[in-house]
Amino acid sequence: MPRSVKVHPDRKQEILSAIQRNGFLTQGYLAASLGVSRSTVSNFVNSKPVSISKFEEICETLGLDKRQITQPIDREYNPVSEKSSLRVNFSASQVCELLLRLAELHLELNNPTLALDYCNKALAIATELDIPLAAKCQALQEKLLSELE
Repeated sequence: MPRSVKVHPDRKQEILSAIQRNGFLTQGYLAASLGVSRSTVSNFVNSKPVSISKFEEICETLGLDKRQITQPIDREYNPVSEKSSLRVNFSASQVCELLLRLAELHLELNNPTLALDYCNKALAIATELDIPLAAKCQALQEKLLSELE
C-alpha cells in the first residue's frame, strides 16, 4: 500500500486557484495554516509525492476532491484550457429572448432605464431579423417608456 500520493500535473492551475479562492495569499500561508512545511505544500502543488495524511489535509482545506485531483483533466468534457477559450454559440432568437428576459428582470428590480436598454437591444435584433418576439419587445418598450415619463 502506498504511503504517499501526488496530484496529476494537469491540476496545477486548479490547485493554485483553490489556494487563492480560500484566502491564502501564498503557499507559505497555506503551509502555516496547516502546520506543515512550505516544501510539503510546494510538493503538493508541483505534483510531487506527499504523505497520504498531508495530501488529504491539504485537499480538505482547499475543498478539492482527493480522488479527482489525482486524475488528468478530461479534455473532452473540459474544453477550457490555457490554449483555448470557451465559446458558446447562441442563435439570434436565443439572444433576443435573453435580452428580453433581462429587460423584464430589471423592470421587476425597479430599474426601468436599464430594462429599456435591454428591451431596445432585443427589439433591434427581433425587428432586423424578423423574429416573432418583436411584438412582445414593442409592448414592453411602450410600458417602459410610459413608466419613465
